[in-house]
Amino acid sequence: MAGLLDSKLFKQLGSNIEMDLEDKTEDEIEEDATNFIEELERIGEEEMVHIIKPKRKNEEKKSKKIIKKIEKEEEILGEFKSKERKRNNRVNANRNDYGNEGFLLMILYYLGCYITLSKLQKDGKHQKLKIVEVGFEDKILLSRKEVEDNIEKIDFPVGTNLKRAKRIITSTNIDNGLLDIIKNFFGFQFKEEVKKKPEKDYMPERRVIESIHLKKEWNKKEIINEGVLFYENIKLFSGKNKIIHLSIDEVTKSLHESLINDSIPPDKSSISNSTQNLSLNSCDESDCHSKPI
Repeated sequence: MAGLLDSKLFKQLGSNIEMDLEDKTEDEIEEDATNFIEELERIGEEEMVHIIKPKRKNEEKKSKKIIKKIEKEEEILGEFKSKERKRNNRVNANRNDYGNEGFLLMILYYLGCYITLSKLQKDGKHQKLKIVEVGFEDKILLSRKEVEDNIEKIDFPVGTNLKRAKRIITSTNIDNGLLDIIKNFFGFQFKEEVKKKPEKDYMPERRVIESIHLKKEWNKKEIINEGVLFYENIKLFSGKNKIIHLSIDEVTKSLHESLINDSIPPDKSSISNSTQNLSLNSCDESDCHSKPI
């Protein structure tokens, strides 16, 4: 215990305790020595409490602050990762929708259909075009106006966000309609799946092609990738036009006019080069009843 005391403490004890060894008996000297040791121990304990206890409190406070800081950082990091994961999922979902619809349009294009589309005011990455009408020869196979008129007949529950609900149902019914044209009108066989369960009971299930055999077997990933490429080429072909009339005849006519003017703009030739390549990889005349470009 004496090791904890400094020279200042011994001086303090020396000034308070007088020890005259010559005037005291051996028992008194022993008693004084015992008292002196007890006093040393008492003062030593007080000094230890005074010095060490506050140090422990400070360490505990610092430790708690560090733990709280780490927990806060982990919470912020977790929120950031969650938002990033949701954002990536949303981007992937948009690309998948874009590619699936683009692949259906590609098949219909090679089957000889005419497709009328319009651009939206906001044109972002993987932003789909508005499908207005799909027809074959003199027959209308799909009409956006008819789809929207049928949706107006739906008795929506009270409190429904009508604008959002109608937009989702319209988009879903049109994509399902493209699928049904390929299957029921042209007689193609393919494996399909329900992409996701609808949010509400009054909403239809969105169906997509899981795999299809044309000139080769197309799996889900290939369908999306090829569909994205075809969709991008449609936009390049359209240029600045807000209304797009897509068909083999229209593309051929556009290319012919460009050749006459001795100038082939990149946006006109791009879809031709791409579609010629896609034609070799996907549909032949016996497969898709397509007209040669």
